Amino acid sequence: FRAKCIAISMHFALNIANVDVGTLAWDPSLIDTAKQAGFHSVFGYNITRTRNFHSLPIDRPLVDYADVMVSHEELWEMCSGGALPFSPIVTIGSDASPRWDPSVKFPLDFIGYPYEPIILNNTPQRFQDLCEKAMRFAHENNRHSVVFVNAWNEWTEGNCLLPEKRFGKGYLEAICNALNVFEQIPKPVG
Repeated sequence: FRAKCIAISMHFALNIANVDVGTLAWDPSLIDTAKQAGFHSVFGYNITRTRNFHSLPIDRPLVDYADVMVSHEELWEMCSGGALPFSPIVTIGSDASPRWDPSVKFPLDFIGYPYEPIILNNTPQRFQDLCEKAMRFAHENNRHSVVFVNAWNEWTEGNCLLPEKRFGKGYLEAICNALNVFEQIPKPVG
């Protein structure tokens, strides 16, 4: 099946493993394990935590998107050059917790799943900047240039790129703009 997919340029059908263990404890050694298990590449799923995650105040776990952007780049660098190609992922944030449920009282234990920090200033422009960095990273560091986007429509997790009231089509336009910028970057020949 893999050979047939590659023969017709269906590289997206390859097996991809996640090296994120969900606690900002990314484990690059999982890349070797993934290779031994037959995976063809790896990625890190939905990066929302930062180095300061465990020192955030319980009553207001707020993180600026600039710090989340740094966490993305730290994971990309940590996993580049491994036994398998690493594909970066971009996200605007995520919080699967029922924070607005009236039965949830502050302070709450946001350290445990499914609570994630509340990400501030994750504007379409900043998301575009992250997309541009991810595209550049994938192009310069991989045997294939794949960037994952998480996620299109996870409305209940505060992670949606589809048109919405606050920014309209801003996040979709950010992806389009980032692709346009990437197309202007000179590519090596050969």
